[in-house]
Amino acid sequence: MLGVSQQEFPEKKMAMKVIPIRASSMADLTECPARWEATQVQGLKTPARVSTWLGTSLHKTLEVYDKAKLATGRTIDVSDAQSLFTDTLWNPNEEVVGEESDYKKAEKNGLELVRKYAELIAPNRTYVAVEVTCPKMDVIVEGVVIRLSGTVDRIKVTPEKRYGISDVKSGANVVSADETVDVDPYRAQIGVYEILAQAVTGQEMTEPGEIIGLGANGKARVATEEVRNAAEMLE
Repeated sequence: MLGVSQQEFPEKKMAMKVIPIRASSMADLTECPARWEATQVQGLKTPARVSTWLGTSLHKTLEVYDKAKLATGRTIDVSDAQSLFTDTLWNPNEEVVGEESDYKKAEKNGLELVRKYAELIAPNRTYVAVEVTCPKMDVIVEGVVIRLSGTVDRIKVTPEKRYGISDVKSGANVVSADETVDVDPYRAQIGVYEILAQAVTGQEMTEPGEIIGLGANGKARVATEEVRNAAEMLE
């Protein structure tokens, strides 16, 4: 439990310490506070590895893919999405450390993950928002003002008009060999997303959140797992 209470603050809030937290950093905060402080507070940065850039390239590609359907009602061709992925992967806009062989392995893995997402995941979901930036929200954690911010990955809606969070995660260990996803590291993040999404849409997030796992370890495994009662972790 993080002990978060969302409320209207008294004037003394102005004297409280304010700590900004991006929702995407919640996994680091709950798993390794020292690492979170180093990257989020001290601003320590290191060049990305190709495996990290693979994840970024996948997210950029799938954002375009899902936004196209949201805007037009039609998806772009899988081959076009794969071409976009390849172009993004091989033309990084930040410092990436790796050899050509690393890029080739990442490309092979990523092309298969894009195909599987387009064929197995996307057709079974209706998104009402993709990569939506939410306004900052202040909550109190043990007498400290936590300023939450972030971009909610995806907000889905079911045929029963229940809204929930879909969050795409990629990485070598996101999907296990038995094709399951361990959602515990992301529970707090999904909880924050639910709070932010409700604030920006006015819709209560009553559908369980989910992690859409893309296994970027050469096996190109894809799996989904529900994250139930995520916001309760923040109470």
